[in-house]
Amino acid sequence: MLFRLGSFSAEVARAGRHPSARLLWAETTAPSPSVQDALGLAAGEQVHALQRLRLADAEPLAIETTYLPAALTPDLLQQPLEGSLWTLLRDNYGVVPSNARATLQFIVTDDRSASLLRLRSAAPGILQTRKTYDQSGRCVEFARDIYRADRAAFEFDAIVQPPAPAWPA
Repeated sequence: MLFRLGSFSAEVARAGRHPSARLLWAETTAPSPSVQDALGLAAGEQVHALQRLRLADAEPLAIETTYLPAALTPDLLQQPLEGSLWTLLRDNYGVVPSNARATLQFIVTDDRSASLLRLRSAAPGILQTRKTYDQSGRCVEFARDIYRADRAAFEFDAIVQPPAPAWPA
């Protein structure tokens, strides 16, 4: 399946398939230093952390581990978490994701991930690390998602800038 950077649910629906999610775990907690830095949180602020198995027509395609500022999304973990988090953010909290930045790395899946994704042990995977921003430029989501490398491909568009002029010697 071909993905663009954005909402898993929207991308799966765009491909004519039915998106869904199965919640694996969720908690409100103090963020790790890397999550705190990614979200730009002050010391003492908490996050809602959750992990979901994402499916397309009941086929597991990804494991999403998502962190959201708890102050921005009160009672988030009491909401239904089987659909699009971006839609939930917009509809319940007035937070509109406007852009995202991600890096992709090819990985070897661990035993738990391979089992959840119905892969053989140590199968290849794609790790997408993503930061999502709202219209004011505030980071509203930090995610680490593992995709099946045999079922997912990513498409990127870029605006190509002309090269800068060479400096005189």
